[in-house]
Amino acid sequence: MELGKFNFSLPIQIRWSDLDPLGHVNNAVYVTYFEIVRGHFMLHACPGWDWQKDMFLIGNVTVNFLKELKLTPAAATVHVRTSKLGNKSFVLDYAITSQ
Repeated sequence: MELGKFNFSLPIQIRWSDLDPLGHVNNAVYVTYFEIVRGHFMLHACPGWDWQKDMFLIGNVTVNFLKELKLTPAAATVHVRTSKLGNKSFVLDYAITSQ
């Protein structure tokens, strides 16, 4: 995935409670990271966004895990882009990186 094609990113803080017994971020927590960054992305992409009027539903979430994420990575960041825009739907792609 080319990070240059992502037009928004936000650093994330990994919390102790995000970890599983092996010290990796729990699989379910990735979706929470996406949710947090999606809120910031929508306000960035559409400054006049009204969450009460323009609410949307998440129809599908798919996560491909390429490498584990641990508590102490340097610069853990979530990147977001809109990869498809339809008449009544849109698709967001996410990538999480760290150094």
